[in-house]
Amino acid sequence: MEVAKVLDDLLGAYEKYLYSIVEKSLLGERSQTLHKSLFVLFDLILQFRSHADRLYERIHELQA
Repeated sequence: MEVAKVLDDLLGAYEKYLYSIVEKSLLGERSQTLHKSLFVLFDLILQFRSHADRLYERIHELQA
């Protein structure tokens, strides 16, 4: 019976460890809002960079 208790404790600790990994990687339920917000923010950053690159290309073309 003691072996079962130790195994249950080990499995419980492992489950807690896996849960913490999922949460820290922003894949858990509690992190979905933050995950979506970061996704939108990074998308805006990429769009800004694309627009800035095109702006600098046009300026370079006009100066040539």
